[in-house]
Amino acid sequence: MHTSRWPPYRPNQNTVRALATGWIGYLILGGALMILSPIEERPLLIERNACSRPQWNELLHQYQILHQQDRLGQQHFRPVIQYNILGEIVSNHPPSPQELNTSATVGERHAEQIQDLKRRYPTALWLSCGEPVRTGTARAEGLGDPARTRDGMALRRSSGSSRS
Repeated sequence: MHTSRWPPYRPNQNTVRALATGWIGYLILGGALMILSPIEERPLLIERNACSRPQWNELLHQYQILHQQDRLGQQHFRPVIQYNILGEIVSNHPPSPQELNTSATVGERHAEQIQDLKRRYPTALWLSCGEPVRTGTARAEGLGDPARTRDGMALRRSSGSSRS
């Protein structure tokens, strides 16, 4: 009768050394890439003023893209500021698209509030219904037309002149 040996395959020392060297090299390369190319963190401002349902749906669609990019580690949005005439909600992590959809929108824009936000968050990415606060670089974000989408949605980075 034949007795089987366990484990059926015993790697020799050269095989183990080659595998260990490969994994160690992989970990070193991954660590070096993380140090040399960190993921940028920047603020995300979401305007919560009243807008039409098609505009709000477009804003939610754009937000879902950004939320997915944040989850996948392609970009990080810290802090996330939701603002309207009643004030601001600041969070350290992006809310889920479902949470954003369930919260209410209210009121009209206030130029003073927008100027204050521009001053406090000069590098922020803005999601907004209605007229743009700043022209932007949405194309660089992979989100379509930089000036506006078909429903009048404005997506912009706060880096240009203002319109209110």
